[in-house]
Amino acid sequence: MAIRRLITSFFLANTLLLAVAAHGEQSMYRYRNAQGVLVVDFSIPPEFVAGGYDVLTMSGKLIDTVPPLTGNSDERREAIRLQALQEKEDAFILRSYSTLEDVERARKRKLLLVEREIASLEANLSDFARQKVQLREKAANYQASGQAAPQTTTGTLAQLDVHEENSRKLLAERRAQLKEINTQYDRYAQRLVTLRPSAANTAPAAAGGVSEETDPAQ
Repeated sequence: MAIRRLITSFFLANTLLLAVAAHGEQSMYRYRNAQGVLVVDFSIPPEFVAGGYDVLTMSGKLIDTVPPLTGNSDERREAIRLQALQEKEDAFILRSYSTLEDVERARKRKLLLVEREIASLEANLSDFARQKVQLREKAANYQASGQAAPQTTTGTLAQLDVHEENSRKLLAERRAQLKEINTQYDRYAQRLVTLRPSAANTAPAAAGGVSEETDPAQ
């Protein structure tokens, strides 16, 4: 909670800055360097972020002020790291999506890929179960005739058990991934509206018109 409080003001200022940028307006940072000299530039070296800064328009108008981070060095480093991750994701969202419809199309593409893999895994499990029933029937027939089941039969059954276990683990991972994808794209949609309010009302882009870049979370 302490770290969350530390970075809240950073995120608010960063949201405002990106929102301005999304509307085609450039902004600048004003901060003090290691010598205490006031610097105005288009970016801030990471080592000076914790000291706080101002966000300005190109004409010098103050947009917002981000206060210096407080807390111990570990908390400060963690706050800066989380801020950098949020900035990276925000930039990705603004580059990749113009409307909420764009986000939903990307969501459906990701879900479809995982759903296809789930269907394949479920089919494999059904096939493994069918093969195991057949092999066990063969083994039972051998035993009924007073013979031991061939090693090939018992070996194949053991292999099928391993394949089945691995497939079940992968299936559980893919089902969990479906939930993660929905959570991720819900976040993208909410963040897009925050960064670009017009996205909620913009007409959908033509199908295939949005090329999603590499997700920063991957």
